[in-house]
Amino acid sequence: MFFWMVLISSRMPLIAIFIAGIMTMIIFKHFNLRRMILLGCISLGCFFILLATFKPMQTRFEEVFDNIFVFPTKGNDIYNYNSTNVRTGIYYCSGIVARDNWLFGLGVGDVQENLSKCYDQKIGAKIYQWNDYNSHNQYLFFLISSGIVTLLSFCCFLFYCFRKVLILRNSHLFYALTVICIVMLTENIISRSDGVLFFGLCASLILLSSKNKIEI
Repeated sequence: MFFWMVLISSRMPLIAIFIAGIMTMIIFKHFNLRRMILLGCISLGCFFILLATFKPMQTRFEEVFDNIFVFPTKGNDIYNYNSTNVRTGIYYCSGIVARDNWLFGLGVGDVQENLSKCYDQKIGAKIYQWNDYNSHNQYLFFLISSGIVTLLSFCCFLFYCFRKVLILRNSHLFYALTVICIVMLTENIISRSDGVLFFGLCASLILLSSKNKIEI
């Protein structure tokens, strides 16, 4: 399932797997304050060591730090664009469209048209004309397409799934569900057929699990 997640998503699964692993260990194995603080310090230490020694990570961190609040410019030069400022523009327009249609949404068929219109009118960078950029956030997509009721319903379903895996004490399903929820912050997983199949499989494993089956 994790290999499948890496295939259908971008770099985010690597971060999500790391974060989910720490959360799983804390909740299921090392749940006390002293160990949580120690584990957090070790994780931060590893992060800063990698940041200081691993050049690709340094470059990526500098890109994010320098461009997190910057939009792509209107020129055609390639140095005007990078993955960070393009996403900044995506989330900016997604926020505007969601704000204007938060109650009932636009309907699935009109989401991309309105996002593309916002890219053109509010930002004007040509890179948004080269491809159709979706909301890159599954939660925002539900809000934009179907309104606040759908978003809250989906969040309630996720809460129910988390509650069930915690009751069952199933660390594997908790780990998988946490990875999915984190990746959905930057990817529209359930907007694609392969993502729907993946999420449906994970949700089915959770909904059909029981204490008796786990003990056996």
